[in-house]
Amino acid sequence: MIQIYNSKTRTFTVIGKRTQVFLNVSLNETEALLFKAKLKDSIWRM
Repeated sequence: MIQIYNSKTRTFTVIGKRTQVFLNVSLNETEALLFKAKLKDSIWRM
């Protein structure tokens, strides 16, 4: 999985089986959102 955090626009993008974009995110929230993205990716199209 590729993770991209942009502090200027406060967006966090996770690229895996599907691309997930989280808006208005602080740097402290990225770890929890990465876990959430991995969970969504694992159950997507099972």
